[in-house]
Order: sequence, then structure tokens, then C-alpha cells
Amino acid sequence: MLIEHLIEPEALVELAKSRRNCKDFEKEFSKPSPRVVSDFPKFKNLRRRTFGAQASDVSEHERMRLEELIRFIGEHSRVKRATEFNGNLTIQENFKLAEGCGFEGFCLLQNKVDGDELESTTIDVAQFEDGIESLEHQATMAKVKEQIAETLGSLLRLSEDITIVEPYFDLRPGMWDSFIELLCSGASYSATGPKALKLLYDADKTRGRKPQDLADKLVSDNPECLEAYREIKFCHFKEKEKQAGAIHNRFIITELAAVSIPHGLEATNESETDDVTLLTTSIYDSRYSQYSLLNGYDLVDEAVVDN
Repeated sequence: MLIEHLIEPEALVELAKSRRNCKDFEKEFSKPSPRVVSDFPKFKNLRRRTFGAQASDVSEHERMRLEELIRFIGEHSRVKRATEFNGNLTIQENFKLAEGCGFEGFCLLQNKVDGDELESTTIDVAQFEDGIESLEHQATMAKVKEQIAETLGSLLRLSEDITIVEPYFDLRPGMWDSFIELLCSGASYSATGPKALKLLYDADKTRGRKPQDLADKLVSDNPECLEAYREIKFCHFKEKEKQAGAIHNRFIITELAAVSIPHGLEATNESETDDVTLLTTSIYDSRYSQYSLLNGYDLVDEAVVDN
């Protein structure tokens, strides 16, 4: 559901020449768009390189537009790459290094790279000016574990802090197997460093499985999934001052984005589907506060798997 973008500083300078291009850029990288910016080079480096690439004699309006683009990128969460940016190499050479470390997105360039230097799909400013297509923020997902992992795995792969809200989670094979498939998908070719993940569920809605039961099963049966995660928490939670039946909605929420999953993670069969949707900014902020920060909920019990 998410697609990472490497941004060439010179491309931002070129975009800043057009007010329309700046507005289109902000639209394409605002929630619920799947487009997210890579923190590569890191923001301070990107900022320095971008302003250094702008001519000193540009108009005040152009300078202000570039400042606004940089401010926009700085205020949005970015994919934290484990790859180190090498200042002795060109931008394209650094992008090539990133391609070998779990990059599966787009490169936004001032001009197209000659030949086949980059393997990733590239967008240059001329294409951007012609109008690039917005990416879909909804997807129909077959309820089989492979499709669940393929559809949702990019949220885990690109993020560092992950909250899975699945009130009905337990050890049913369809539920547990799809969870493991998703964990492994998030670990495969991970762009970031070690991740933190917590799964929120209501044990009273299922078969009373304690968090420690789930943690023990993960460690004993699926240790191969743990390498990319610095910790995984299983949390039994309840809504404050309300009956347990009030908790129903299912989400995956990260620092980058959040997706709603109407019927949850349980795999059933390929003829059943679920329509999953990336949340808009206002709904994302509300759900992040509710579930990632646990505002309005009580933590009944938890178990932690450290790596």
C-alpha cells in the first residue's frame, strides 16, 4: 500500500520554478496517497543540497516555493533507510546503492538518467509537469495469507513503529498463519533498521489466550520472523469505561500511514475479499492517538518478545 520515493535535490529546485508543480507535489505526497518520501539523504543533507543547487539570482517567489517544498518534506514522516548516504558519490550512484537495500519504489529526478543506470522506475520533472497519475489508496485483497502479506507488507517493510489492531486475534490457523506471513513480509528486504511492533487484541472476544501464550508460540514456532524486529508486543487492551463489545475496527498503523482492514487479518479462502483503505490525515491522526498512543484504552496485559 506504500511506495517509497527517492528525491533528487535538483528535481525539487526544478519543481519550485512552477507553482502548479509545487501544489501537485504536495498533493501526491499527502495522505491518503501511497507515495512516501525516503529520508535519503537525511533531511538536513537533503535541505543543504537542495538550497545549494538553486541559483542565487532566482526570484523571491521561486525561493519561497522551494522553502515551502522543503518544509513540507520536513513535516512529513519519511522512510528511514538503513543505507548510509555517501557524500563522495553522485546522487544517482547513491540511489543505485539504495536499490540493493530493499528499495522498490520510484526515483524523482530532474532529468532521466541515461542508459540503464537505475533499475527503478524513474519520473523526471518533464513527466511531472505533464501530470503523473495519482496512485490508488484503496485495494481489493483476497483473504488468503499470501495476498494479505503482499497487499499490506509494504507498511511493515518501510516503517519502524508498527501497531496492528486486531481485536479478534487468536491462534486460529487462518489468523495466526496470515500474521506470520505478514511479519515475514515486513522483514524481507527491510528498508529500515530494527522495528518495534505491537499487536492489540481483546482476549475476551476470542478464546482467552493470554499475551504470553502468543509470545511463546511465536518464539518456539516462527523464530525466522524475528530478525528484523527489535521487539514484538502482544497486548490485551480494553476501551476505558465501556463494554468490551465496543472494540471492533481493525487497522495497521505506522509512523508513515495507516490502513483500515474491514474484516481483519484472518485468512479464509480466495473467493472472499476485503477492501482495504489508506486513511486520510485527519482520521490517521485520530487512530494513531487512539491505538498507537493508547489514548482512551486500558492495557490489561502484555508480553514482549525482544531480539
